[in-house]
Amino acid sequence: MKNVNAHKVRTDIILLLIMLVLCLHSLTGDALHEWLGVILIPVLLWHLYLNWDWIKSVLKRFFTRQTFLTRVNLVWDWLLYATMGFVILSGILISRDFLSRLGISVTNDAFLSYVHHRLTVVLFVMIGIHLGLHIRWIARQFSGLARPTKDSATSEVASSGEPSAKKKQGSLLTIAGRVAVLATVGLLLACLILPVGRTSWSDGVREQVRKARAAKRKGPQQNQAQLPNIKQEANHAGGNQPESNSEMKPQNADTMTNVPAEKQTSEAAKKVSGPKAKPPQFSAHAAAELVKFLSMVGVPFLFVSILMIFAGGSWRKQKSLL
Repeated sequence: MKNVNAHKVRTDIILLLIMLVLCLHSLTGDALHEWLGVILIPVLLWHLYLNWDWIKSVLKRFFTRQTFLTRVNLVWDWLLYATMGFVILSGILISRDFLSRLGISVTNDAFLSYVHHRLTVVLFVMIGIHLGLHIRWIARQFSGLARPTKDSATSEVASSGEPSAKKKQGSLLTIAGRVAVLATVGLLLACLILPVGRTSWSDGVREQVRKARAAKRKGPQQNQAQLPNIKQEANHAGGNQPESNSEMKPQNADTMTNVPAEKQTSEAAKKVSGPKAKPPQFSAHAAAELVKFLSMVGVPFLFVSILMIFAGGSWRKQKSLL
């Protein structure tokens, strides 16, 4: 059991780190962002598989012998799973690099892009609440990892011996079946967002995005149209400016003749090849995205964790009184 819990903790940490890197879109770029989103899918399914027994037991006794907090945890987990499905599916449908590698060409839907970016913010807040609801389990796991434990591998071999081939095959089939069930349920939940894309609200969102893009394109065009007028006004204002420019031309030509031929060819090659692509750097925008992610996850996590700690103490007192 301790090995399973430690494996759960490692999987959860990997899952959280992937989401952290996904949040740094300006640092990673579109291609890495899309492929990390694809890698997130099997890690998420493995996380759910490790918690299969808890999900199954709570679903069986959801309306009978369960506490209110356990029901809230289960409902919130399924809402979180559905929201994550919406975000992943919308991200795949608007992706450029991932679908192009598969030979699939899809037009970028403005509504799906809107849903993807807005639900990402909601998803991070829900993750913080999810972690806060499980704060006592997290605290138990980290406190248990700090304690020295016996070697679980030797104890398992001594107690149960070497597992047979049928048991291994059965376990692999069980894992495949459970993961398939979880993936099917997640896909069905995620597809619930598709009918919303045909409503009048989604059409209004597309129209707003189209107007915003048109306004952005119109701004540079107006600036370029105003440039000739500004140049003419500058020429009229400074009467001797054209003469000075004509006088400077021979000087520029003379200076160019003094430049070595090797330097001229290297500069010409740079102009032809264009500017070199700069490697991604941790800019101020990436720092703002990191702060945004930590605040969206951390603030709900701290709030719910404090609430759970005080609520847990009061519940234990009520049980002792009863």
